[in-house]
Amino acid sequence: MATENAADDSAKLQILKDALYEEIRQHGSETRLFTQKDLLDLNIIPNNNVMLLVKVVQGLCNDKLLVGTTNHHAGLAWRWRSREEAKKYVVYDCFFILDGNADNNSSGTYRSPMTRP
Repeated sequence: MATENAADDSAKLQILKDALYEEIRQHGSETRLFTQKDLLDLNIIPNNNVMLLVKVVQGLCNDKLLVGTTNHHAGLAWRWRSREEAKKYVVYDCFFILDGNADNNSSGTYRSPMTRP
């Protein structure tokens, strides 16, 4: 039962992510900054639920489709990135050797833009 609810929530979140992303693209260029209010004003997030908006925006950021930034006028804001541009960003899993001692490894994540051929 919990697995079904999680799958339903994941599917609903994906629908909201897709809808918000498409609406953002239709309402401005890749350089336009969208504030939290701007995103809620697009009327995609039910009942202007800020916690749900956070989940949707976080998902779009994880997918590299939204980029968080700050603006001295608006504060925290986001700009959209094309799907083609987002594909250039990959995540590498790597290991760090601390103090030159191979027995003292720590895993971490290194995120880097990568241009595909």
